[in-house]
Amino acid sequence: MIVILAAMDEEISALKELMSIEKERIIHNTECTFGVLGGKDVLLAKSGVGKVEAAVRVTMLLSLFDIDYLINIGSAGSLDENIPVGSVIIPNVLGVHDFDVPDEKWTKNFTDQRHTFYPDQRLLDIAKMISDDKTFFAPHVSGDAFIYRNDQIDKIKNEFPRAKSCEMEAAAIANACEIMDVPYIIIRAISDVTLRKDSEIDFDTYLKTASCNSALFCRNFIEKEGLYEH
Repeated sequence: MIVILAAMDEEISALKELMSIEKERIIHNTECTFGVLGGKDVLLAKSGVGKVEAAVRVTMLLSLFDIDYLINIGSAGSLDENIPVGSVIIPNVLGVHDFDVPDEKWTKNFTDQRHTFYPDQRLLDIAKMISDDKTFFAPHVSGDAFIYRNDQIDKIKNEFPRAKSCEMEAAAIANACEIMDVPYIIIRAISDVTLRKDSEIDFDTYLKTASCNSALFCRNFIEKEGLYEH
């Protein structure tokens, strides 16, 4: 079975429209939908917003079920004006931009292996097979804040200059998956470009578009991955 995690109702709804739903349950205060997507058995779960919510739910689900791999879908903010709203962003390395220890710089710029995470290479290779010119494979950061202010952007750009996108759960999900030794991939779509003024308004406007694009890529990915099973 494949676990698919999304943080928000809009992201959950977009994927539900693409899957055949068999049953819905609440497991440890977590909304879970079981069904079929792309010809495979899937468990779609709502992670909630933020790193702690996401990490707790990943750990719970991976402890309860026999999971082949995990996909995290949803929206993200672009840190590069060349990656516009609607684009699909698939991180090839992830970091945590708000983890900070005084007098230590090892968490910055994906340099410390304790806080740098790498999605499964086989899953990344399959994603590349269905990618197009609106799909980007790039470094990505997560933190417990919606990024839209100049001071936030400047801090990330200074400490993670390679990062092309950001949001609030993916690195924590990656961390939990690596601890639990479960393969994973992150499939996000851009809802706002953080470098633009009023990007928080763009998020509200384009969240549905980003949710649909991420969900559609997820379905196509699962269909393709089924052709390349071990």
